[in-house]
Amino acid sequence: MSPRALLTLGGVGVVLLLVLLVTRMGDTPPPGVGDPLISGLRTDIDTLSTVRITTAGDEVVATLELRNDSWVVAERDDWPADLTRMRTLLLALVEARRIEERTADPDRYARLGVEALDDPAAAGVGVAIEHPGDSVELIIGDTGVGGDYSHVRRLDETAAWLVSGTLSVARNTGDWLAPMLLDVPATRVGRITILHPDGQELRIRRAGPDGRFELLDLPGGRELLYAGIVDPLGAALANLTLTDVAPLERVFAADIEPVRTIIETRDGLVISLLGIEHDDEHWIAIDAAIDESAVQQALLEEVLAHGAADAAEGPPTPASDAARVPADRLAAEVAAREQEVAQLQARLAQRAFRIPRHRYMQLTRRVDDLLEPANAD
Repeated sequence: MSPRALLTLGGVGVVLLLVLLVTRMGDTPPPGVGDPLISGLRTDIDTLSTVRITTAGDEVVATLELRNDSWVVAERDDWPADLTRMRTLLLALVEARRIEERTADPDRYARLGVEALDDPAAAGVGVAIEHPGDSVELIIGDTGVGGDYSHVRRLDETAAWLVSGTLSVARNTGDWLAPMLLDVPATRVGRITILHPDGQELRIRRAGPDGRFELLDLPGGRELLYAGIVDPLGAALANLTLTDVAPLERVFAADIEPVRTIIETRDGLVISLLGIEHDDEHWIAIDAAIDESAVQQALLEEVLAHGAADAAEGPPTPASDAARVPADRLAAEVAAREQEVAQLQARLAQRAFRIPRHRYMQLTRRVDDLLEPANAD
């Protein structure tokens, strides 16, 4: 996606701002007032190649790079960048106008939050925007000043300015990552198996066309905590988001025994996960595969359902159930699953993903979590 495609730019707010400036300051405002914070950014947006975010101690939080028409986060093995967050930042910078020069005295920079970032206690955040042959670096200090204004200092200028807009910049690498990890709706899931290192196993399956799930191997004398408690497990991969990404070997050491979760869809996709909890962080690794027999079974159920609906037209053929599935239809569905698996593996293989705690707990349930407490007697 080109940088310009990230923006939906309008000029109404800029025009109103300039009118206000002229009204307040007369026909000849001081030099620079009303000028763009970054001249030419609106027209040069298509040439951007890198946006770098830096915090105190010159720590690089995120290097956002345009590669093959896609924005990625270099510090996280080129995981896709959060385009919504990038759009918000670039749009704010394009629209930012100089309202008032605040100080050119370096001793006063800290009061505005725009002191040099090599100071470990620096309050601001650095933004460097690069395109072939040119770059702009600035430090964004206090935001929300007097409402919708911010203090900013460009590193190629001495003066710090009050500019229009609240230039809020995320300071954590994870905040710049595209958050969507997987989205497998519960309606697609057929069976889930959770295997714990201590040997405990939880198995559920879809109980029928109503979308409810049932717990298999219910212990004798035990009851579910409440009706429907199993159903949320079917949505374990629905809108699953991440908070961080790391190389697989950095998180899953050889001596770690993970929880294993296997989610099988009704149309032949098999998602296998490894999960670990470490230092209050919850990580998973993901592998995708295809179950061709499940693909065929799903098509067979569809064919049989249509056959039942059309029973009045004549008796069924004596062919076996498997033979009722058209070969070309089966080949097309298998190819679709193989393509889906290939796309998932390209994104997910050899990576570990940190996820929110409540989603991790959903993926690693134990049977006892779903049952009434055992009778002490």
